[in-house]
Amino acid sequence: MRDMSTSGVYFWKDGMCMPGELISFSIELFTPEGRMMWKCKGDVVRTEPRGNDVGVAVRITKTAMEPIKDVMAYAEGVSDIRPGGAA
Repeated sequence: MRDMSTSGVYFWKDGMCMPGELISFSIELFTPEGRMMWKCKGDVVRTEPRGNDVGVAVRITKTAMEPIKDVMAYAEGVSDIRPGGAA
């Protein structure tokens, strides 16, 4: 991930997506209350090719914050976004 705010995010992912496409993703956050999963939906506003990956700018339209209670809950909430945008 390169940038994040309450209204948008920029990250790298495998595969393609196109501007105007709807996308869902989750981000694990560490808070004083424990690990939380920030589940988001949004509109792709820009893409930038980067080797086998694509940079994706998303305008967030819907969010939910949920505690991560166990490993299975974490696994179900994870999307195909790789941490750190490693190529």
